[in-house]
Amino acid sequence: MDNSTVTLFNHIAIEQGFNSALLQHGNKQYFKPNDVVLSSATSSSYIGFITKGLVKVTLQASEKQFFLFYLNAKNNFIINDIDIMLGTPILTSYIAMTDVEIYWVSKSIVDRWYVDYPMFKDFSFLTMQINMDSILSKLATINSLVLKDRLFNFLRESALQLESDTFKVLINTLASDLNASVQAISRALNQLEKEFKINRNHKYITICNYY
Repeated sequence: MDNSTVTLFNHIAIEQGFNSALLQHGNKQYFKPNDVVLSSATSSSYIGFITKGLVKVTLQASEKQFFLFYLNAKNNFIINDIDIMLGTPILTSYIAMTDVEIYWVSKSIVDRWYVDYPMFKDFSFLTMQINMDSILSKLATINSLVLKDRLFNFLRESALQLESDTFKVLINTLASDLNASVQAISRALNQLEKEFKINRNHKYITICNYY
């Protein structure tokens, strides 16, 4: 077992033995940045457990795409069906932001783990609740916040998740994630630069002020 897996399960204090069960029953798969990890169109009977890297989750509704939240190997690491949480079929995509390692485990085995590892069950349901709260919060702020503020919140969250003040991002990606035109994103970036909140250097953005 590699150090990332040990750190992951020690971090959330799951009972001893769960990590070995993951390695025994899971199928390991690797993804490169911008790879599609999972989408609603190819929904499977497996649940994913991220042991390395960062995954971005987006929602498509009414012909619009919205950034929802990040999943990572440190805390919020379970890839599950969002439509189960919302109670309605929706289109979601899981995109690798960095090099990603995932163990896929069948849902029938995970159901048995809920019995064998009560702490894992509690953590899993707590994670689903946190993700649900994040979805509702994001959808609420789409109409209540101006684009510049939504953009800055997204950039700040990205920097925190990537653990780097400077990161590479394409303006087309920002436009897609925030459901805005490229021109509107460009204007908002210029505003943030004038306020000394960010600095741009070609395809790289640096967060200068997190507040």
